[in-house]
Amino acid sequence: MILDAGRATLELANSAQKRYIDEVEVGRQVAPRLRVALEVANAAEAADDLVAAGAELIAPPVETPWRSPNARLSAPADLQITLFQELD
Repeated sequence: MILDAGRATLELANSAQKRYIDEVEVGRQVAPRLRVALEVANAAEAADDLVAAGAELIAPPVETPWRSPNARLSAPADLQITLFQELD
């Protein structure tokens, strides 16, 4: 379920959806209970910037079936971040 929250959205995923998203973005199940996704202008550049600032790259940008390059990173406090870029 995706809920519109004005300038943000809240996506609630069941276990099967969570596994699917992990498989598409990373190739294996890695996400903790909470994952934050942020839209960026360029997923590769933003991922590089976050790595330079101390985040750990889990998976570089891959184009998803929904035509969005997504990168996955690990940040402090056991937080995983998806950076996504809309192509269309």
